Amino acid sequence: MLLLLAIAPFEIPQWTHNHRLDSLADRILEYPPPPETELYEGEVDGSVGVEGREKDLCRYRLRFTVETKLSAAAVRDYYKKAEIAPTDDDGRGFLEVFVWTSSDRPPSLDTFGRQPMIVEIQDRGHGSGGDTRCW
Repeated sequence: MLLLLAIAPFEIPQWTHNHRLDSLADRILEYPPPPETELYEGEVDGSVGVEGREKDLCRYRLRFTVETKLSAAAVRDYYKKAEIAPTDDDGRGFLEVFVWTSSDRPPSLDTFGRQPMIVEIQDRGHGSGGDTRCW
């Protein structure tokens, strides 16, 4: 019990940020993909970390793959205009969207004429709340 009390101040902030990250991932997966686009395997990878050189600020990063006939710019613009709210419990979050194709090989189209693209959504500007990943 004493060990739990010693660990709790470090774990609770991480649980809080993980919950916010999971909530953002759920909202992204519930949002319909762009036209002529499918979410590849329905998986989203996420992480919580320090925001650049800023101390005491957290960034939530979600990354997933889509297969699409659209350009990377069209996919990026679609998600930028999406009505996916940032995780703003502290009122400071904002979303950034990045889209790219794999640079280590030329894009290849699947049998439906779609190419894979990586979409990354970052929810930035959250206070660390004591989460050591954001120090």
